[in-house]
Amino acid sequence: SELRRRAEQTVEQAQAGDEDARRTVAALACGAWIDFSYHRPGPGLRESVTAVRAIPVDVRSAVNPVLLAWSADGARTYRLDRIGAVRLGPGARRDELAAARSAVRRDSAWQPGGVTVTLTVTRAGRWIAEMLPGATAVQRDGLTEVTLRSESDEFLATLLLQLGPAVLDVRPAEVARRLAGRFAALAEDADA
Repeated sequence: SELRRRAEQTVEQAQAGDEDARRTVAALACGAWIDFSYHRPGPGLRESVTAVRAIPVDVRSAVNPVLLAWSADGARTYRLDRIGAVRLGPGARRDELAAARSAVRRDSAWQPGGVTVTLTVTRAGRWIAEMLPGATAVQRDGLTEVTLRSESDEFLATLLLQLGPAVLDVRPAEVARRLAGRFAALAEDADA
């Protein structure tokens, strides 16, 4: 599958000499902090680069392999293809490692093997059925129901932001409630 290929490619890069991947894997193995630059699209689609110091906890395969890590901002996921200039930091204390692992388990909402999610979208959101590997689509009453597997709420939140008002419904209800809570928290932070 495409996900397996990307995960294997990440491991091969680490073994073949991608220095950033090797340092990340080394930090995972020895429980050390890492400092790295994180690259992502910013305003006006210009590159935004953020300096990050985190304890790496795990690497997971998703549409793009991600690093699950813990920093002063809490549990986060970072796409591996957006991480650069990795530097090994000091070894994490035992209590820091325990806190990092606990926070990632609690906050990242990763589902081993994924959870099946159905999004009802308008015509403007139909593109996700064609773009996401393994997604299926059914047309009903002028709307499209797209069913896909997702391994994390972070992925779904990003997808919903991309779709915007084209999303009319998210199922199962438990997933919709979790994501609504996440977006409500963002709105409160923005108002503060």
